[in-house]
Amino acid sequence: MPNESFSERRIAIIVLCVCVCAPVALGLRVWSLRSELSSTRKLLQSENIASASQELENISLPQNKAFVVCNRGNIDVEIRNFSVAYWDSAGRLQVLNAFNHGWSPYLLRRGEVKQVQLAEWPGTYALYAIDLSQNGGARLYTGTSETEDESCIRLK
Repeated sequence: MPNESFSERRIAIIVLCVCVCAPVALGLRVWSLRSELSSTRKLLQSENIASASQELENISLPQNKAFVVCNRGNIDVEIRNFSVAYWDSAGRLQVLNAFNHGWSPYLLRRGEVKQVQLAEWPGTYALYAIDLSQNGGARLYTGTSETEDESCIRLK
């Protein structure tokens, strides 16, 4: 390099600076972009969680209600079997089929109101299905605690 001119040295130094500085600058830019991407992901996740939480708050699930049946019709009704879904004390949905818990058909007289109870069941429901016999014909009543606006499930 003894024959190199001052301008050639200047060019070599500039090329050397570019070769050293460019990767550093690109590395810093990539790090910056990754940091922004990470922050954006976290923001989106928190917004999605907030959005999902908002959606869940808008969903209304039927709450437990005492399983009380009443016969407002003019004739007696036989409750042959029933099934209920209810929330247990831990907030889990449980399903009960009365037949599997010793239920035997019950004749509900006209005008009668009965709170139905079985062992190992709190006597509540969120959803129900009742198998009825009336005038020799079978019927199935279904509903939720929200569809019943009275203090009992009206069987007619």
